[in-house]
Amino acid sequence: MTTSKEESNKTPSFKQKIWSVGGGKGGTGKSLISACLAVELTKMGKKVILIDADIGGANLHTCLGIKHPSITLADFINKKVDELKDVLTDSPIDGLRMISGASDLLNIVNPNYSQKMRLIKNIRRLPIEYIIIDIGAGTSFNVLDFFLISNSGILVVSPEPTSIENVYHFLKNSILRKLRISLAP
Repeated sequence: MTTSKEESNKTPSFKQKIWSVGGGKGGTGKSLISACLAVELTKMGKKVILIDADIGGANLHTCLGIKHPSITLADFINKKVDELKDVLTDSPIDGLRMISGASDLLNIVNPNYSQKMRLIKNIRRLPIEYIIIDIGAGTSFNVLDFFLISNSGILVVSPEPTSIENVYHFLKNSILRKLRISLAP
């Protein structure tokens, strides 16, 4: 017999679909595309968790009409709760739950390696088939690692030179980061 703690440490038995939505530049619509994608999946009868991993500039909850989430990713990162599923918030859309990002605490903006790995490990353990991750802009290791945990990545770009240049750098750095992780001893 397994305890509830042991059950929560298992990887789900179904094939999880994790999609990360990213890009090199802020303001291109990553959060809106993440929210719309999640809503459309729920309309198809899928159960979805939407994660706002834009830790320093979380605003995904606003796209779903949630004014002030009572619990956020900061509560998990700061170990106020043990399990990532404990920070899930219901959305106004049936079948869609979200994990609101943390934008109010300076020490959360750049989680350390162990905090990030704990978060990534727990994302993969979430007991749901579809996970959409809205990541922040830029090419920091944290941003790239949240992008690379997905089965499929979606890059958002606008038709302006800085956006195109930034998404090119994002893609190039994602590939280099993936190679670096894959080739590490």
